[in-house]
Amino acid sequence: MMQAIRKFIPLFALLFLVQANASQTTDPECLNHLGGGQGDVECYGGLTNMVVADSKSTYLKIFKTIPKNNPNSTRLKAYATAQDHDTQFCKLKMQAPSGWVSDSSAPLLNMYDAVYAECVYDLRKSENKFLHDVLDSINK
Repeated sequence: MMQAIRKFIPLFALLFLVQANASQTTDPECLNHLGGGQGDVECYGGLTNMVVADSKSTYLKIFKTIPKNNPNSTRLKAYATAQDHDTQFCKLKMQAPSGWVSDSSAPLLNMYDAVYAECVYDLRKSENKFLHDVLDSINK
């Protein structure tokens, strides 16, 4: 029993470190030091969290400007839902180079996880730009 517990300690430590890093501010400089593994996942994950937080704030600013019962409030909600839904398609980009191998349960992050994290980051960055463009057009 003790041996089984010892095997899981590194996994829990890794999960704790990844979660702790994701909650901190990530320096965008990490994009200049990508290598295709766990560091990439942490870089993209942290930056994604920052972009998502900004997008939520921007979304709320836009939403507050839309008059009550205006169809654009529904349209904005649908856009946000579609963006959340679209991240699932990053699995295609992740699994294609692996020969369509489904998600592994391996405790260590690998280059395919980095491909997925990059894809999600790119989608969220695009969403953020779109929301800022809408907000900017309101403020003109």
